[in-house]
Amino acid sequence: MCRLLLMNKQGEKEVEKIYGLDRYLKYLENQLGGHGNRICFNEK
Repeated sequence: MCRLLLMNKQGEKEVEKIYGLDRYLKYLENQLGGHGNRICFNEK
């Protein structure tokens, strides 16, 4: 099953600061045996 990650700009900054966005998405993908990830950013 694919995941959809929804976050605003502040959320993106927090994930980038703590994990790195690319590293975080790779971690999520590996958690359920290679299921895909999608991202949606809200610029407001």
